[in-house]
Amino acid sequence: MKRSLKYTVGVIGLLVIIFLFRPTASNTIKTSTNEPTFHIVLIGAGIMSATLATYLAELQPDWQIRMYERLDRIAGDTSNGWNNAGTGHSGFMEMNYTPEKDEQIDITQAIEIANQFKISKQFWAYQLKHRVLHQSQTFINPVPHISFL
Repeated sequence: MKRSLKYTVGVIGLLVIIFLFRPTASNTIKTSTNEPTFHIVLIGAGIMSATLATYLAELQPDWQIRMYERLDRIAGDTSNGWNNAGTGHSGFMEMNYTPEKDEQIDITQAIEIANQFKISKQFWAYQLKHRVLHQSQTFINPVPHISFL
């Protein structure tokens, strides 16, 4: 619980810093005719960009946010469960999070990752409850995972 609170405070602190030190222009920026301008541009339409975009949209609903993806579908690269990119999982099945030291397995990092993932799931549940997201099955699903020694 203590680590998840530190993580939550850290995320909120980071968002406050982003907000306070966001680029602002004192004069109008000249752009080409009909060129759109945005407050935030996110590269990649995976779960992390989508999560950040929803955080920012709640904090700054008047901001213009644009997301770009090079693939023909969203969440098709590292957010795709079969690519096992290390995002969107609890960390319990990843042996690199449970190193062996002095003939003991250290689970400290696995627990930290699990707590971070728990916070992400709480945020997504909040988004579902407030109908920002409509179906959890469209973005989070259990995927079998096997580790070999």
